[in-house]
Amino acid sequence: MAFGFNDGATDFIHDRGFNYSNAPKVLLATFGDGYEQRLPDGINNKKRIFNVSYKNRVKSEAEDIVDFFELKGAVTAFTFRYDKGDGAETEVNVKCPSWNWAANHDPYHTITATFEEVFQP
Repeated sequence: MAFGFNDGATDFIHDRGFNYSNAPKVLLATFGDGYEQRLPDGINNKKRIFNVSYKNRVKSEAEDIVDFFELKGAVTAFTFRYDKGDGAETEVNVKCPSWNWAANHDPYHTITATFEEVFQP
């Protein structure tokens, strides 16, 4: 399987140089003397957020990408495959809560998207 995601018929491979961030959810109790107690908030408290782009794609491919995101509607998860830089494929379930379509010079378009990791059985 290729890096990126698959809509059932086509592999959509993101541009190189994407990034992801992580902000673990923590339960925090602070006390008057500066003392803190910290605990993980739940068993899946380290949700990754990926920022990906699909630059200079022909209009039909850009439409297919956006159609896929609209079909999923930020509700249905899909599999995203990526390389951390060592050539090894990493797979994660994500949803796409936001995307942006920039019409560059015709016929090329750029899609940028945010993928959020989801935890489900």
